[in-house]
Amino acid sequence: MERTKIQTLYDACNAILCAQQGELPSFQQIHFLKNLLSSIEAVDVGIDEFGDGSPSSSPGSGKELIIGQMIDKITYIHIHECDNFSVGDLCVYICIYIYIYIFLLYVNAFSYRMVLLCWWWQIGVFCFPAGATFPLHDHPGMTVLSKLLYGSAYVKAYDWVKLDASSHPMIGLAGKVIDGVMDSPSEPTVLFPRSGGNIHTFTAVTPCAIMDILTPPYSDNLGRPSTYFLDYSIPSLPGKPSLSRTIMWTVNVAMYGSFDRGGWIMWAGYSVLEERDMPGDLVVVGAPYLGQPIFTENDPCLLG
Repeated sequence: MERTKIQTLYDACNAILCAQQGELPSFQQIHFLKNLLSSIEAVDVGIDEFGDGSPSSSPGSGKELIIGQMIDKITYIHIHECDNFSVGDLCVYICIYIYIYIFLLYVNAFSYRMVLLCWWWQIGVFCFPAGATFPLHDHPGMTVLSKLLYGSAYVKAYDWVKLDASSHPMIGLAGKVIDGVMDSPSEPTVLFPRSGGNIHTFTAVTPCAIMDILTPPYSDNLGRPSTYFLDYSIPSLPGKPSLSRTIMWTVNVAMYGSFDRGGWIMWAGYSVLEERDMPGDLVVVGAPYLGQPIFTENDPCLLG
């Protein structure tokens, strides 16, 4: 049987990211995963953007598909998450998994389809109806590869310039990395612990879906909670480069989050970010994975 694109991506993530155990992958590894992610289409993960959702639209799945244009809440599809863990870690993992499940039962504004879940990495898809917004949030200590599977989304993203992490609530100065509309088809993007737009927000211009690979995944117990922010724009900063100048990135800066490898970075703007509680109007619902089958028999990290 020919290996499917989603199976190939799963096998590569499992081989590379489990071995890294949450550490930053190398440039070559990220480039390899980006190339695999770029080949993934909505139908591969069980979403039919425009069609009728018939099984014939999804090669090899034999299941009806989720119709992208019919989604009316932000929806998460969980695909996978994995690890080698102790009994103690397993208990924590089960508690986290139950917490996520209960959370998705009680919040209902988007659709997140979780494709795969593991201790060291996670794949999932966020599906958005037009006009839905995922608020400004961070990815602490995480590397995230993302692909817009279909549609258009307005994206605003920041990286920290100066952060007082000891303050409660957390507050700091951030430079704006992205402020514009992304359209599909587009190349996958990568954010890093200290660069690439680690703190971002999405608003769906049209119905759209974003597929994410996170390494390592969020974990409150391991110091990787999801934190939400308010942003307050600053028109200018004394002694800083002109805000009208374009942002200038080099491959080294983007890959390693180091400002001393490529000279000055010209931010597209500055804002003060202040920690906030999770917005009360944030609603997320879960949906089953209806994409091509993923075989995990040889996955030593997979729970269940």
